[in-house]
Amino acid sequence: MNRGVQILKGIAALMVFLSHALNMRDIAWVLKYQPTLFHILWDGQCAVIIFMGISVFFYYKTEFTWVGYFNGIKKKVLRIYPLAIIVLSLAYVLCNLQIPYNQGSFSDWGNSFWNKPIGIADYLKNVSLLLPCNSDLLDPPIWYLYVEVRMFLIMPLLIGLWIKKGIWLSSLIILLVCVNPILPTYIEYLPVYFIGGFFRWLNEKYLNRWRAEYFWLFCIFGVVLLDINNIVGYENNVIYRIVQAFGAAFIVVGLYNIVFKQNLLCKLLEKMGNVSYEFFLLHFVVLLSFRILCLPTWLYIMLSLATSILLSYLLNISLSRIIRIKK
Repeated sequence: MNRGVQILKGIAALMVFLSHALNMRDIAWVLKYQPTLFHILWDGQCAVIIFMGISVFFYYKTEFTWVGYFNGIKKKVLRIYPLAIIVLSLAYVLCNLQIPYNQGSFSDWGNSFWNKPIGIADYLKNVSLLLPCNSDLLDPPIWYLYVEVRMFLIMPLLIGLWIKKGIWLSSLIILLVCVNPILPTYIEYLPVYFIGGFFRWLNEKYLNRWRAEYFWLFCIFGVVLLDINNIVGYENNVIYRIVQAFGAAFIVVGLYNIVFKQNLLCKLLEKMGNVSYEFFLLHFVVLLSFRILCLPTWLYIMLSLATSILLSYLLNISLSRIIRIKK
């Protein structure tokens, strides 16, 4: 994958981690700056919009074939499900152990997870990534996959329709779908994905010939749009989410076209991007598991971060080898 995009995935993964780690305990400066524009530095919701923008950016193809569509689904299933099953199974076992810990050291939010044993039916619903369920029961970040699994089925078809019949018909279909009140809530993310696909089309047709300086402006403008909830006061609604989707798309296109130097920071973020999916699913399970350790806040966060990164690399290597062998 493109190096700039991998760096962005690494940044987004760390944003998600910080959004959870910093709220596990009542930290004065976090509570102070949470309602401000600086919250974007650890705003997990912004990070997820970025992941959605990246995902659909690579759904876009210049032509549509059914063979390519089903091959794409196969690749996504092999990428998403094995790791999700492993992490959710680990969370299921740890949750049902009900190991006591010092609840006074954690925030109300940090104490709101793994409070009671989870039944096998709820576990299977979570693992399916398709059946309606409460994602907070085992691994809360998994909710993103409920959207992603549906979108990797829907978006390539809509992009195929776009290629064959034009963008306006695809846009009309998306509009009609999104205003339908009987459809499930995850459909409200459809415009977010469509905007990302539209920017990929713009990039292939026009933007990839622009000078690099313009793409840094894309990134700056994108950050402002992405931070709209924090700038105007947090309003988690569809309109703001669409503004954020444009912001994420500007950032993705910008970093996709920027050539980065081989410095240490870029290398580390790129490596983080390589395991961002594993890290995304694992980190919350690690944070909840480490509540039993009586550690200062900074050590609790750093140990959780280091453990999550290490486990992410081990799982990435192991699953890649297994899937390669089965192929």
